[in-house]
Amino acid sequence: MAVLTIYQSMKDLWFISGLGADESVFSKLHFDGWHHHFISWIPPLPKESLPAYARRLSAQITTPNPVLIGYSFGGMLAVEMAHFLPVQRVIVLASSKTSAEIPPYYRGYARLLPLLRLLHPQWIALRLPWLIYRLFGAKDKQSKQVLRSFIKEADEDFLIWAMQAIAQWKSRGIPDGVRHIHGTADKVLPFRYVKADVAIPHGGHLMVMEQPETVGRALSSLLPPSEPTE
Repeated sequence: MAVLTIYQSMKDLWFISGLGADESVFSKLHFDGWHHHFISWIPPLPKESLPAYARRLSAQITTPNPVLIGYSFGGMLAVEMAHFLPVQRVIVLASSKTSAEIPPYYRGYARLLPLLRLLHPQWIALRLPWLIYRLFGAKDKQSKQVLRSFIKEADEDFLIWAMQAIAQWKSRGIPDGVRHIHGTADKVLPFRYVKADVAIPHGGHLMVMEQPETVGRALSSLLPPSEPTE
C-alpha cells in the first residue's frame, strides 16, 4: 500500500495514539514540512480522572500552539488538553469529542471490568483472534499483527484504568478548533453516536492503518492554513 505524504510548511504536530498503543499506528502517514512528535503514555495515578491524566500527559508538549492529532483514546485526551492548552487545532480520529459521544452501554461494561483480570490478555489474543479482529475492524495482515501485538504486550492495569476513566468521563463541551474524522463502519465507537466533520466510508476503528490515503487526505483538509516555508 502506498504511503501518503501530506505537504505543508513547517509546524509542530503532536500525536497521541490509541489506548496503550505506540506511534506505529501512524506509520503509514508521513508529514513532510512538519515537526512531528509522539506523546508517550505515563502510568496513571490511582482513580485518576481522564482530564487530570490529560493535564499530566500534556507536560510532554514543549512547543507553543501545537496541532494535536489524537487517535481513539488519544483523541479524548487531546480534546481535554485543548480546554487548558493553547492549540492551533485538534483533530481526533476514530474517537469521541465528548462523553455524550461514548456509547451508553460502555458505562454498564465498566462495572464488569474487574472480571477482566481473570482473563490473560495473551489468551484472548491467541485463542480468540477473530473476535478481536472483528471488533476493531482489522482486515489486512499488518493491522492484525499490530493489534495482536498490542493486546499481548498491553499493560493490564493501564487498560482497566483507561476503560473506567472513559466510562466515568464527564466532558465540558467541545473547545474551539476541534475537528473530527470517523469511519462509518467503526464498531468500537459506532458512527451513529458521534458528530464527525469528515466521514470515512467503510472505515473501521483501524482506518488510520487500513485506509491511510483516505484518512491522510481528510487530515490535510482539516489542518490549519500555513504560510509558505522560507
